[in-house]
Amino acid sequence: MFSGQPFKTKVPLSVANMYAALYGGQPTVQGIKLLQDLKLGQYIKIPPRVNFIVQILGCIVGAILNYVMMLSIIDSQREALLSIAGTRLWSGQNA
Repeated sequence: MFSGQPFKTKVPLSVANMYAALYGGQPTVQGIKLLQDLKLGQYIKIPPRVNFIVQILGCIVGAILNYVMMLSIIDSQREALLSIAGTRLWSGQNA
C-alpha cells in the first residue's frame, strides 16, 4: 500500500492520506488487541478456539451496537446535526 497519492487521480491528497492512515493503522491496532486477548486467554487456560470464537462474536455484536447507536443518534438529533449552529452537545459544524 502506498500512502499519499502515488498515481494521478481526482482524489485530493488529504483524502488519500486519510484513507492510507485508516487502512494502515486501524488493522494493526485491532490485531495487537486481539493478540493481547489471546495471550490473556492462554494465561487463564481458555482453549484458543473458544477464545477466538468469543472475539469474533464480540466484534460482530460491537459492530451491530455501533450501527444501532449511530442510527438512533442521527434520528433523535437530526435537526441539531443539520443546523450550522447545532447545540452545546450536538453539532455538525466540524464534520
